[in-house]
Amino acid sequence: MRIDRRVWLRAMLAAIALGGLTRRLAAQDAVGEVVRLQGHVAKTRGSGETALGLGDKVALGDSIVTGENGKVDLRFADGSLLTVGPSSRVEVARFAPKAGGGGEALLSLLSGIIKLIVNDGTRWGRFAVQTETAVAAVRGTEWLVEAGKDTSAVLVLSGTVEVAGRAAGPVFKLGPGQGTDIKAGAAPTPPKIWGAARRQKALARVTW
Repeated sequence: MRIDRRVWLRAMLAAIALGGLTRRLAAQDAVGEVVRLQGHVAKTRGSGETALGLGDKVALGDSIVTGENGKVDLRFADGSLLTVGPSSRVEVARFAPKAGGGGEALLSLLSGIIKLIVNDGTRWGRFAVQTETAVAAVRGTEWLVEAGKDTSAVLVLSGTVEVAGRAAGPVFKLGPGQGTDIKAGAAPTPPKIWGAARRQKALARVTW
C-alpha cells in the first residue's frame, strides 16, 4: 500500500538530525544491556573499542560491532529487544521513552543486519532505524533491516513498518511478510512478499 506522507519523511529526517544533538548531550546514559552473545562482539565510541560480555551496559552514542561469527541480543530498558547479526555495526543514536507514551528512539545501521522486537507497551511515538539509503519507523512490531553498500532492505515479521528513502519520494507501509529494497538516491521498491529462500537466509543471520 502506497501512501504520500512527505510531512512524515521531513519529520523523520529532522529526528535524525536531533539524534546527533541528543547523543552529544547524553552520551553516558545507559539504555540497555547484553543478554545473549556469541563470537566477537564489542562496542565502540570514537576510536576506542571494548569487548562486550553478558550483562554489560550499552549507552547512547555507543556503536555495537560484531565479527564474522558474532551475534548479540541487547535488551533495552523498556523491554524492546535488538538482535545484531554477524559482520554488523549499529549505533544507538537516540533512546528516549516517555512514561505517558510518545517517546522516540533511533538506531543508525551502518552495515550488516539487525532484527527488532519493539515493545508496543511503551507506546512509542517513533522507533526508527536509519541506513545510508532509508529510514524505517514503527510504533510496535517485529522487523529486520539489512544495510549493504548503497542499498538497504526491510522485512516485516509482524505489525506494520513505514519506509522512506533518504532521497525525496513516497513513503510505503509494509505489512507482515512484506519487504522492500532501497537503493541510494531512489525510493523504496513497492512492498511485496519475500520468497522463502530470501526470507530464510535473512532470518538465519539474526536467529539463534
